[in-house]
Amino acid sequence: MASSTFSLQSPDGTPIHVHRWVPDGEVRGAVQIVHGVAEHGARHAHVAEALNARGYAVYASDHRGHGLTAESEDDLGFFAEDRGWARVLDDLYRLNRRIVDDHPGVPVYLLGHSMGSVLAQQYLFTFPATVQGLVLSGVVRPLGALLETGAALARAEIKREGPRGRSELLNAMVFGAYNRTFAPNRTEFDHLSRDPAVVDAYVADPRCGFRLTNRLWLDFFSGLRVVAQVERLESVPRDTPIYLFAGDEDPVGDTGKAMQRLLAAFEQAGLHQVESRLYPGGRHEMLNEINRDAVIEDLADWLDATTAALTGEDA
Repeated sequence: MASSTFSLQSPDGTPIHVHRWVPDGEVRGAVQIVHGVAEHGARHAHVAEALNARGYAVYASDHRGHGLTAESEDDLGFFAEDRGWARVLDDLYRLNRRIVDDHPGVPVYLLGHSMGSVLAQQYLFTFPATVQGLVLSGVVRPLGALLETGAALARAEIKREGPRGRSELLNAMVFGAYNRTFAPNRTEFDHLSRDPAVVDAYVADPRCGFRLTNRLWLDFFSGLRVVAQVERLESVPRDTPIYLFAGDEDPVGDTGKAMQRLLAAFEQAGLHQVESRLYPGGRHEMLNEINRDAVIEDLADWLDATTAALTGEDA
């Protein structure tokens, strides 16, 4: 396995930092990871190592305001002054084009986690011909009333504190609610995993767990509103392979109900190659859970079967 990093230059001049892991032998497919909020791509190195062993190249960009793409601590949790969500989607497209150039002729899969699952859904119907399969982890799909309440509060907090303000109220409403599920809490991030080492590493990482800016909250809620529109999926080929997985104790995903709502939306849109798996006892980061080896193996098995079907290779 070869691990490296590089930067992609965006049209507005922002360098997007990318982590890359390439297998030593033949590359039979590529996986583009779209990470969640308040984390970064390098946290998925163990997933990349396992997928490299199956012949998949793995790329993970750090979103604007995240990881090494954030130029300073003040930039953490801030996409852009305007069109932040659209800019991140464009960054993902540019990385997709780089992956296709690096590995022509192999299937490219998009793997989105948490907020990344929302970006990945919108990417799928915005650039449907650029990926051959979609994987979603820790699906976020709030009910409409909660979405509108969050968006209204974000707009109010922007007026009160400015776009770079970091609302205590928004943070408590969202992340505080997630963690209360596991009270009494050992940390502020017990909802991530049952593995205390994973949670402690997240807490100790200065590029994780930061408070989001009011503008990013509004960007996020705006993205959620777009992906909630089922008719947007009409541009997606009906036979696109899709795999969803989640933990049934994940408060971010409404203990599996968010995934069920998304499965219903896919069915309504006529997408018929959809598989899902709900893991008992799992919290938000199934790729970092105590049974992560089995979860990653299930993911790799799905990739192998899908790649075989797409390319005609022996499974």
